[in-house]
Amino acid sequence: MTKHNCDNTVAVSLAQNGRKDVPNLPLSADTLGWAYHHNCESAAAAPTLENAVKAVTNHQTYRNHLGLTHQKLQNPSRAKGELQEAISIDPQSRVAEQARRAIGQKPLS
Repeated sequence: MTKHNCDNTVAVSLAQNGRKDVPNLPLSADTLGWAYHHNCESAAAAPTLENAVKAVTNHQTYRNHLGLTHQKLQNPSRAKGELQEAISIDPQSRVAEQARRAIGQKPLS
């Protein structure tokens, strides 16, 4: 819902319900954290996204979401570290290109 400019409070509510249903699923943590991120609740997003990253350390999207959240929290060193981790997982992917743009690196040719 957040990708389609829907009401982000609805997206947060739905993601919270999903997280309650499957609290140990890393995807539910990422979904809820990303909904928080898009609802300008980065302080709530960061620890939720941390849970996803701790569960699946090599998940590119989870790392990217955490890095972008740390950018919003104005924590540039942490943001850059997470975004560089996201890039290293699959340097040729669309997510890696998003992470490069976020840290101001040139895209791969």
